Amino acid sequence: MWQTDFSEFETTGGGIWRICAVIDYAAKYCLAVTVTPTSRGPDALACLHKAVAEATRLTGLADLREDRDTMAVPNAAVAPASTSAAAPNAAVAASSTSALPAPSNTPADTPTASEPPNAGAIQTLLAALGGRTNIRSVDVAASRLRIGVVKASVVDATAIRSLGLRGLAIPSSECVHLIVGPAAAATSVSLRQLIA
Repeated sequence: MWQTDFSEFETTGGGIWRICAVIDYAAKYCLAVTVTPTSRGPDALACLHKAVAEATRLTGLADLREDRDTMAVPNAAVAPASTSAAAPNAAVAASSTSALPAPSNTPADTPTASEPPNAGAIQTLLAALGGRTNIRSVDVAASRLRIGVVKASVVDATAIRSLGLRGLAIPSSECVHLIVGPAAAATSVSLRQLIA
């Protein structure tokens, strides 16, 4: 789910600028920011177009509707509001190949069941996250995993990238976000089983 809004900032010279931002609440990632003298529809659309371009770059998808995981979300659906607060932008590394299952060619409005990831990839992921003792929680947010960790500094980003995940973000010292794709739910189940 994305959220967009305008904020007004007055300069010391008396001018007012409008900052528009688009935040992905699931990934806790700021997809786009624009600064304009007005806060009209075209200004918001320009920011949204930048956000779509960034999300497309991060996921490697030509059509973002492919990133709907196992939920049946019609094109005009409105998602329930999130209560989480937006976090600052995080460094992200994207990759186009994956040891985890690739997205299917099923139409976006059709529910799909993702294949469970292979055990070797999950073992590698667990080790790269610092092992069982470093993982506090594993949450799924559509095509992403939010992993609570004891120390993000021990996470091996290179090993995670070698799995071919679509993206990696470390927004804080106790949190890691992985952009997995349609296999996110199955990956979280497998990961939870290993840390139980």
